Amino acid sequence: MVEEVCPDLFSIKIPLPNSPLKFLNSYVVRTPNRNLIIDTGFNNKACFDAMTAGLNTLGINLADTDIFVTHFHADHFSLVPKLKTPTTRIYFNRLEAELLENWQGFGEMLENAG
Repeated sequence: MVEEVCPDLFSIKIPLPNSPLKFLNSYVVRTPNRNLIIDTGFNNKACFDAMTAGLNTLGINLADTDIFVTHFHADHFSLVPKLKTPTTRIYFNRLEAELLENWQGFGEMLENAG
């Protein structure tokens, strides 16, 4: 489900199956030259289908789109590998990026996110 929050800012409701949160609001900033997705959902079919349906509704071309991950929770970053293209820039906050670079439990987190 896509909702226009204000001109060129949209919310896509991403279901989170088997999660007490029920859904994630992913946001899309649409511009004539480049777009931005803010948070993505889990790496599963329900999330991917909702995201791609929302992006299609908005006419978003992933080749012209970057991704911003607000924080290091699986429901916010797990679809990045499926959405990114060779031209996608991925943004992340510095503190959590440094944690990712040094954390030994990253492999286990990715397993759970998948």
